[in-house]
Amino acid sequence: AAWRWGYTVFAVAAAGAAFFLAARTPAGRLLWIVGGAGCAWLFARAGDSSALAPAHRRACRAMALVSLVFLYAGIHLGSWDGQLVERIAGVRGDAALTTALALAVLVCGAAAWRWGYTVFAVAAAGAAFFLAARTPAGRLLWIVGGAACAWLCAHAGDSSALAPAHRRACRAMALVSLVFLYAGIHLGSWDGQLVEQIAGGHRDARPNGALRTISAAATAIVPLAVLAWGVRSRRRWLIAAGTAGIAASLVTLRAYVHVAPVWVVLIGGGAGALALAAALRRFLESGPERERRGLTAEPLFEKAGGDGALELAVGAVSFTPAARPAEAPALEPGGGRYGGGGASGSY
Repeated sequence: AAWRWGYTVFAVAAAGAAFFLAARTPAGRLLWIVGGAGCAWLFARAGDSSALAPAHRRACRAMALVSLVFLYAGIHLGSWDGQLVERIAGVRGDAALTTALALAVLVCGAAAWRWGYTVFAVAAAGAAFFLAARTPAGRLLWIVGGAACAWLCAHAGDSSALAPAHRRACRAMALVSLVFLYAGIHLGSWDGQLVEQIAGGHRDARPNGALRTISAAATAIVPLAVLAWGVRSRRRWLIAAGTAGIAASLVTLRAYVHVAPVWVVLIGGGAGALALAAALRRFLESGPERERRGLTAEPLFEKAGGDGALELAVGAVSFTPAARPAEAPALEPGGGRYGGGGASGSY
């Protein structure tokens, strides 16, 4: 990202991550000292190069400063006595993963808030839910936090106070929240202890109690609730999310109850969805003024008929420039006269 767009925050994050990664090698302190000095010199020169864009020059200067910080940390007496680099190299994998997830939430969340890029919003939301899974109440946070974040981000995605890019980022975060909400209540996630595995816990046999029954019921109810929410709020992306959740629930039903092969369940579900869409369209079109309670099957920005191509062709013809008039030829043969020596004639 720093190389593509020249953002200083990504340059600093990349340089810091590189030095922390170097600290986990046997020659970590040596790499901090030698690599810090070399990178500081190289990036300082690149920061003054006229061949780079101003944003990239600022990113290079920031990376030079980061390199100097780690160079100083590598040679510092307190770092030597406290064995700072060696302690970083001995950090447990779980703690390192938790730290990396927290940094991803902060960096990607700041990038999404600053520039409104959907990819950073999705990365921040996903890292936040994975970080929540590593707490003792991971599954509860997935369920309650997923529902709350989906509701808040869906409303923010329709706010006129935000820029279009930020509204798209909010809708993407709402979708991610719904995915983790569904994963938290899913019966397969409960039986397979998905959240507990992410937290690093041990798998144990779970009794078939009331919580499992609630999980089985929620696996079927939550997608229907999301679909109803999308229909009521006129949000097409919520309707699509609810439809995808219903399909996932049908596949889950097939995994637990052998009603038919998987391909039969998928084909039957698709055919049922098409039939439901056709029936819903017919129901809406049969209402007064082709709508019912404010819902209509008419497209929003285009006509329902097949006149679009014809109108496009007519418009193209109307904007075609007129034919240029024929120019008179420069040479017009029409005869002449000749003569000499007392004789003359014409041709």
